[in-house]
Amino acid sequence: MTLPIRRRVGTCLAALALVVGLSTGCTAGDWRYEAPPAAGVQADAGPVKVRNLMVLADAEGQGLLLGSIFTTEAVKLTAVGVSAEQQDGTFGAPTPVALTGDVPINGGLVLGGDDSRVEKAGLQEGLLAKVMMQFSDGTTAAVEAPVLSSDNADYKAAWDKING
Repeated sequence: MTLPIRRRVGTCLAALALVVGLSTGCTAGDWRYEAPPAAGVQADAGPVKVRNLMVLADAEGQGLLLGSIFTTEAVKLTAVGVSAEQQDGTFGAPTPVALTGDVPINGGLVLGGDDSRVEKAGLQEGLLAKVMMQFSDGTTAAVEAPVLSSDNADYKAAWDKING
């Protein structure tokens, strides 16, 4: 082959490889269409990874924290406080939550149990809740999580499990 023909063949092969690579990049994987998108927020603070954190609330402003906490180092969640967003965009005083627990490296801490209740915080559906977490290694994480209705069909079972 002469040099111009080799160059054309090489260019065609490179273009073919590019087209094949681009056409499979976004569609490969285990996409599940029936799975609803995550409603909560994500945050990373040091070794701590907060995932899909949200707050359910009823008409009286009582709440329930839902989500998960993972870590790259073994830590203990030592304190949690929740502040409800007000209509003017400010946040009220933090309400302590009884939630504490170990966060193992090869596991996680799943929120949503009886210790994840948020009492007398004045939470309002459609606004935010500032959730502040303190860990045994000194790490702190603060996120502004969405407040969803306790009647939301996707999360009603979690609310009913805790509140009867």
